[in-house]
Amino acid sequence: MGATNKKQECAVCGAPKSIDGSALSQCKQCSMVVYCGEEHRNFDWKRHKPLCKTATVCVSTLLTQAVQTIKFLKKSTSEKIPRKRLLPMNCRHSQLIDHFTNPVFTISLHDHLKILAANGLAIHQQQAVALHLKCIADHAIKCLNDYGWAIIDNFLGQNRCSHIHREMNYLYNSGVFKPGQLMETRMDSNSQNIRSDEVYWFDSNDERVSVAMTVRLLVSMIDSIIVHFNGRIPYEINGRSRAMLAIYPSNGTHYVKHIDNPMKDGRCITAIYYCNQNWDVEKDGGCFRLFPETSGVPLDIEPRADRLLLLWSDRRNPHEVRPVYRDRYAITVWYFDTSEKLAAMAKKHKQNMVDEKVENKQQLQQSILLNNEQKLQQSRLSSSDSFAKRESDILSSHDNISSHFNIFHPTVSSTQQSPSPPSLRTTFGTEQIIKHGNASKA
Repeated sequence: MGATNKKQECAVCGAPKSIDGSALSQCKQCSMVVYCGEEHRNFDWKRHKPLCKTATVCVSTLLTQAVQTIKFLKKSTSEKIPRKRLLPMNCRHSQLIDHFTNPVFTISLHDHLKILAANGLAIHQQQAVALHLKCIADHAIKCLNDYGWAIIDNFLGQNRCSHIHREMNYLYNSGVFKPGQLMETRMDSNSQNIRSDEVYWFDSNDERVSVAMTVRLLVSMIDSIIVHFNGRIPYEINGRSRAMLAIYPSNGTHYVKHIDNPMKDGRCITAIYYCNQNWDVEKDGGCFRLFPETSGVPLDIEPRADRLLLLWSDRRNPHEVRPVYRDRYAITVWYFDTSEKLAAMAKKHKQNMVDEKVENKQQLQQSILLNNEQKLQQSRLSSSDSFAKRESDILSSHDNISSHFNIFHPTVSSTQQSPSPPSLRTTFGTEQIIKHGNASKA
């Protein structure tokens, strides 16, 4: 039967939401029906049980077909094959495994609908999509736990993949892309020598990206896969980064071998979606070269259209992007482990506090030095003014003394001689004698 579009509602009462106002909860076994609460789930189990078991068998058949249609990856042609491989984290005695036996999931949503119809399951479009995403999640979880990475081909369909390519090209031509930056900048390294892609961190609030509706759909579909991971992988995921849209121009751009999360910043899963139609690695280059720690040789993964790649973000999966000779399009999303992200945030906050204290101390020291310099300058100016004042006072005193001396001792010519003190005294005595003599005559 053809799939029909139908709004999700409780299978018992038809309510669009749960009693507490939250979203409806799916059947834990098949994800094909939803309920407003546990009571209606239990009430409807007898009716739903046959359909649920049939759907479970169908999922098993689907996964078997996916494994049977494996397209194994080719071994890397790199001449530099590492002789020593690191072992997985927290596993000292792990042995190398053959990563070329890791299957690629290839069943598209269209093929899935055919299988459901062949098994007599009449479900609407949303239920079919939910079941398909659950199949993908089951496959990805197994591959991640066994190999550390997983590949899903035909993820959205070629039509939607082409839409994403056009949307990215439109955004690139609008000028929103910037050169890719490094998480940790090294003093002796030029970021352009390490990575030469151009990126845009997708911001849904940016008016310029309103046309990128298919990119939004892609991120939502990946989210719908990741929600099945909790409890089945050694991480608790409750958040992700913004989608990073990356374009490698066709002039030999590359990204050297690196690890996404070497510093325990919270990222645990890297999800990469490619939309490169008719990609030829031999001619176009740009393969994703993976160096799993449990593999003796690197793996080359083609960035072909409508391919989704999932891998652990830590030191278990070093990787690189080989030189690109045709514009290469990719979208990457990172998912965070709760405990590691909180620890990273606390560490960053602590470091910011230390940096702030150091900065405040430096500012205080600079302020003290500046204040001391100002005081020293003022002291020098004050000393200079005081010296000038004392010099002025001395000159003023000298002028006063000179003026007083000129009043009481007028200047005489060099040809005249001033009377000596004895002459003055003799004259004084003569005058007194004359006066005394005149008096006696009288």
